[in-house]
Amino acid sequence: MMSELSEKIRAYIEKIEKETGRPVSIKMVQDVGLRGMKAEFELDPEYIRVKIVQNIETEKFEQSIAHEITHGFLAYKKKYCQLDYVQEPNEIEGKSIDIIVTMIEDIVVNKIIQEENFQPYPYDYLDKIQNDTKNIRKSKGRFPQLHQDPVLNDRIMILRYIGAWSLLKYFNLDSFSLRVISKFIKCFKKSYPKQYEAAEQIEEIILENNIFTSEGYYKAIKRCLELWNLVNLVKFVTV
Repeated sequence: MMSELSEKIRAYIEKIEKETGRPVSIKMVQDVGLRGMKAEFELDPEYIRVKIVQNIETEKFEQSIAHEITHGFLAYKKKYCQLDYVQEPNEIEGKSIDIIVTMIEDIVVNKIIQEENFQPYPYDYLDKIQNDTKNIRKSKGRFPQLHQDPVLNDRIMILRYIGAWSLLKYFNLDSFSLRVISKFIKCFKKSYPKQYEAAEQIEEIILENNIFTSEGYYKAIKRCLELWNLVNLVKFVTV
């Protein structure tokens, strides 16, 4: 499979392997087990292990590889904290913890891969965000049905908002991307004031802590977990 990859992604894989002292292992799968996701990084004692769904477009495939192995770079080279459960969470708690980690760590990952000349968001992201903006306008304040549980529904909405906000805050974007994302942000603020108020709390935590360092990332994750009353479910470890 490596021989089929572009020179750019092969060079980045080699760079990550050299930086971490670990080989990259990419496993093709039918499904990573998470709705809407096409790739996943897994902690492993020896490898930077990535699972990726078969039969996705080449550019999206390589962007996904770059994204996932950068999670490994943060874990193994930069010593970004990982979370272990001290007690088994219920579904809402577990998914909420995943949302917090994704929401914050993806900002760091995407910033790194943009500096390596990869697109800092999935190739269908702008289409999705344009569609979300249209749906917000049509809904006239009605919430999207992203999850049957109202708490998780709100938190997934916050995740989407923070993802868009972070692109405007931290990334170099072309004028078209700026317009598309700015329209989404404007519509979200106007249509979902309760969720926006909750998202603002996450914004403040991110801005007050330098998440581009392992210490600042730890502080931001901890404060978000405290905000959502989840911190007692986990312990922080480095690998």
